[in-house]
Amino acid sequence: MKDSPAPRKPSDRNARAARHRLLWAAAAVAGLTFAVTALMLVARVRAHGPIDLAFVADVSLGLVLGLGVAAVLCAVASLLQCSAEFESCMADLEQVSNETRASAQQISQALQALPAIADSRADAAHAEAVAALRAECDEILLIVRDARDNTLLTEEQRREKAIRVEQQAFSEAQTRVERLSVDGDFARAVQLVSELGRRFPGRPALEQMSGLISRRRDEREKADVHEFTRRVEEFINISAWDRARGTADDLRRRYPDSGAAAQLDARIDREFQLYEDAQRRQMYAEIERYVSRRRWNEALAAAETFIERFPHRSEADALRIQLSTLANNAEVAARQDMDAEITELARRGQYAEAESLADQLIRRWPDSPQAEILRSQLDRLHELATNPKAPPPRVRPQIG
Repeated sequence: MKDSPAPRKPSDRNARAARHRLLWAAAAVAGLTFAVTALMLVARVRAHGPIDLAFVADVSLGLVLGLGVAAVLCAVASLLQCSAEFESCMADLEQVSNETRASAQQISQALQALPAIADSRADAAHAEAVAALRAECDEILLIVRDARDNTLLTEEQRREKAIRVEQQAFSEAQTRVERLSVDGDFARAVQLVSELGRRFPGRPALEQMSGLISRRRDEREKADVHEFTRRVEEFINISAWDRARGTADDLRRRYPDSGAAAQLDARIDREFQLYEDAQRRQMYAEIERYVSRRRWNEALAAAETFIERFPHRSEADALRIQLSTLANNAEVAARQDMDAEITELARRGQYAEAESLADQLIRRWPDSPQAEILRSQLDRLHELATNPKAPPPRVRPQIG
């Protein structure tokens, strides 16, 4: 829906009436001047008077004076019209300025409320979005205020202001690029130069700042590669492979096109493979030592650990075949150890402990030779444990 035209103010109507009166007065003065001149000529002719130079000079002077007064009245009317138009332009400009000021105040109030919204929500992504929105609103405010100010400037003043704005923008950009390049934030520095290039394309300073960023990035990359390589070597020396890979990932994220970062990754992979091969050989040799010493429980646990850590190695395939044998041997060894402990407890007269341990063995391995023998001896162990006057037992041989 279009806005209805604003009603005319009383001052506008008065100015228009005054202009009309002045124009009518100018026309009347011009007509009266021509009439008087004509009457003077007619009277001279009828009186048969001579039309000499003095008479012509008087007539011309009267005509010039009359027309001059009419011209002055027309000029005053024109000035009144220009004054009215100027007042109208100034009123429109004041209205636009007031609307801009009101919009700026609304945006400013909204911006002041944004930190409270960001604080009430702990989400970091939301806070970052709020900060970006605030930056965009600040830029819009600057553009609106600049446009408002430019309406009051002449063309020459606008050109001078444009030069000052460009100089200030490049000065601030150079300071920020210097700081960002020192801090190692080259991505933001490149983005800043790119934005400046869209505003002021083809300026020599853009190439200079891009060259500065490139040189600083090369220098920083060399220093970072040296430092990150040193840290990776320290982590490799203590077998902290996750931290070594994390350090290499940080370097690659900082310099995604760096060949040194790729070489560092390859070195970590190579060193890790050497470490894994050494660990594999050491663990397999340890299993063989346990087997040779008939330490079946340790051999079984080490074999299971080896298979879990190196599931796709040929040694793991061989150990899977031997797991059942190792488990059987470990079981036999465990039964023999428990049987020997039961015998030792009985020899020392600790019959209650011997009875409890015998009951455990029977429940754990009910079909074993030891369980079969101990079933026949449980009553005797119970008697010895509960009756101090029972005759002492004879030590039986261990069953394998």
